[in-house]
This record gives sequence, C-alpha cells and structure tokens, in this order.
Amino acid sequence: MKSTATRWLLLALVFFLLPITESAGQGTTASITGTVEGGDGEPLPGVNVVATHQPTGTRYGVATNANGRYTIQGMRVGGPYTVTASFVGYQTTRREGIQLQLDAQREVNFQLQTKTAEMDELQVIGQRSDAVIDKDRTGAATNVSSAD
Repeated sequence: MKSTATRWLLLALVFFLLPITESAGQGTTASITGTVEGGDGEPLPGVNVVATHQPTGTRYGVATNANGRYTIQGMRVGGPYTVTASFVGYQTTRREGIQLQLDAQREVNFQLQTKTAEMDELQVIGQRSDAVIDKDRTGAATNVSSAD
C-alpha cells in the first residue's frame, strides 16, 4: 500500500511540475528584425541599425547583410525603444516608441532617402607670385627667410 501511495504522489508531482519545466525553457528576451532599402527599393548592405532602450540607455547595434536584412537578438523586453538606421550618403531615419514582447520578434523596416548636400558659395582667388616660381629655374630649390 505504501508503494502505491508513493507512485500516486510521484505521478501527481510529475503531472503538476511538467508545465513549470516547459515554461522554464522559454526565453527572457526579444528581438528586432527588418530590411533597409534605398529610395529606389533596392536593399542597402552595411547600414548601421541601432536600437536604444530609452529608460536605461542600453544600445544594441548591427549592420545589414548583403540583402539589406538585419536582426538584433537578446534585447530587453518592454520599451520604449528608438531604432535608427544610418548610412553614408543617405538621410538618417528613426522609429520611436517601439515596444518589445517576451520571446517575440518585432519587424521594423526602413527606406532611406539619399542625402543632398547644399554648400555655401565657394570663392577661389588666385594670385601670381614670381618670387617663388621662376621659369628659368630647373631642379629643386630651398627658400630660407629670416624672421627679423
């Protein structure tokens, strides 16, 4: 009788502890994935993607692969996050207020527009000086000036 009661007790423990051990295998983090394209819809490789957890300032970063895809894993659950995509020659694009769920993969895609730079007027002034350049001189020369 004692062995039957022990078996029932063990069976009950296994029955009640089984869901606990299954849930213990779940992850405690989240991830962000997505694609980055140029204004023409073509994928952009090598784009810097940085996700910043606003409450703590923790930053997670990665570069896009040859197909313009990226994945940032092992991120803190919750948020809000600010996710920024930047690349030379393109305008930096930012997504704010991103929330991450436990064991979930959030998709955040970007389309970067080319950056046009506008410069101020540039004025080039040239002045001829015969003191240094002499058409009759051939070869190297050294100019020594004294500071009197």
